[in-house]
This record gives sequence, structure tokens and C-alpha cells, in this order.
Amino acid sequence: MPESIAEPKSQAVRLRKYQFLKVCQEQIEQVNLLFVQRYPSLASAELDSGLCWKSIRKFLRGERVRRNTFLKLCGLLGLAPLAMAGLEQSGLTIPASEIKEVPMDLREADYEQILEFMARQKQLGKIVVFTGHDSNVYHQISKELTAKRFGAANPQQFLKNRNALEGWEKTGSLEGYLNMRQYLERDGFIPGYVYRLIRPTDGALVEYSSDFFLVRDFLGQQERICCSDPKNYRII
Repeated sequence: MPESIAEPKSQAVRLRKYQFLKVCQEQIEQVNLLFVQRYPSLASAELDSGLCWKSIRKFLRGERVRRNTFLKLCGLLGLAPLAMAGLEQSGLTIPASEIKEVPMDLREADYEQILEFMARQKQLGKIVVFTGHDSNVYHQISKELTAKRFGAANPQQFLKNRNALEGWEKTGSLEGYLNMRQYLERDGFIPGYVYRLIRPTDGALVEYSSDFFLVRDFLGQQERICCSDPKNYRII
């Protein structure tokens, strides 16, 4: 992946529209072959799936269909949704189970809503990190951030009150950081953002994929919430 991190912008735009997915061009032929092996006609597929034949035809043509339609047809044909949607990028993968509805816009969320959001992320096994959006100071780091991923023991103790901007700066380019801020302040959240940081424990250049959310008022300050699958990282 180029250092400019130009690709995450297009990725974020596509993933932000979770409610609509389409078969990538490279997979259309395979999808159609599997379809004709299973169904003699669109009408039979409509009867079996309970979906409108027009939606099924759009799916087979590689046109955008509703997320539930896409996932149901992939399941009926025995296809991996992640691969069919062409969402495997940069050596990082987003599990098919994570292709879900648009994340909640938390900009105006109150304290109770933030707690509910954190509970949902915990159920998904996500790492959750709270950082001052203006100060870039780490405030809270969940226990799901392991020593293996962090490169040293006690990551929560190490990062608490540390300046998060250092990791971005030491890559030699702040473009990824500035893009993240731009998208976050514009849309309120960025799903599947791919970026690189210098790991503070050993100086390794590491690539991550995370969801970012902006909260305008959490305990009196603007916070940036970063949610990550613990497996979604790689050392460059």
C-alpha cells in the first residue's frame, strides 16, 4: 500500500454504505456459474429465497443490492460475502460477520448511549480506545488490546495519558492522520479505515484497520473512539 494512504478514502466511502453491497467484477462469472448450477430460473430462485427476482438479477449483474439481500444470496450459493464484495485489501481482512449496518453516528450521543455502544463493541471482542480528539491524549484503552499486538506488556498502563499523535508523526507522513480527522469531522464515523503507526514499544511500522467514531461531548470533552478487531494488524 502506498504511504499516501489514498486508498482508505475510497474504502471508507464504500464501507460506509453497509446497507448496500455488490459483487465485485472479478467474481461475477463465478457467481453466475454457481447460480445456474443451483437454480433453473430467476423464478425458482425467487421462490426459494423469498426475494424479488429483480433484486436477484441485479445481484447477478454486479449491481448494488440491499445488504440483507446480498448476504442471503451469498449464503444460498455457498459464497463468502467478504470475497464476493471485494473487501479484502492491504493484507487485512474484515470478517463477513462484520459486514453489517452502518455504525451509529455518535456525535450527539449522551453518556448512557456511549456506555451501550461500548457494551456492544465488547460483545464483538473489539479493542476500544478513547482519545481526546483535540488533545490526542489517550484516555481509556480496553483490556482487549493485548501485549502481543502492542509489542510489550501492560499496554493500558503504557498508553494512558500518552500523546497518540506521536505514532502518526513518526511514520514520516501525517496524511493518514489528517485524512482520518477530515472524514471523521465530516461524517461522524469512518468504518474500516486502514492506517499506519510507529509502535512506541519497539519502533515497528504497523498497519491497522479500525472503525473511528467522534463524540462531541463525553464527560465534558470531544473524544475520538477507535474500535479494532484484535487480529486486524500487520507489521510492515
